[in-house]
Amino acid sequence: MHPVGRAEDTRKVQTAVLGGPDGHLPLFLPYEKQAADLLRQKHGPNAFTCGTLLGGCGKPLTLRACDDKKSHFAHRPPVRCTRTALGADSADHLYIGEALAK
Repeated sequence: MHPVGRAEDTRKVQTAVLGGPDGHLPLFLPYEKQAADLLRQKHGPNAFTCGTLLGGCGKPLTLRACDDKKSHFAHRPPVRCTRTALGADSADHLYIGEALAK
């Protein structure tokens, strides 16, 4: 799920969904560049969405794997998203649903 015991995560968008705007599969982006790159390789560059079930806009997100700061998801311009819950816990309800389904 999300990291425990880490310093506060100040990234604007930490979570996304797979499966399009109404996707149910939550995804927390790892901090480290190498782990973020592996995630992009596994799912492809266009797999990540600001899911409506997260309160998001349903638009695609870009995975930014960074060396100089924490890796993060970014909206593609023009940005008109009003999502207010952006942290890892914003997807808790999707993680719970995923666990119940298993």
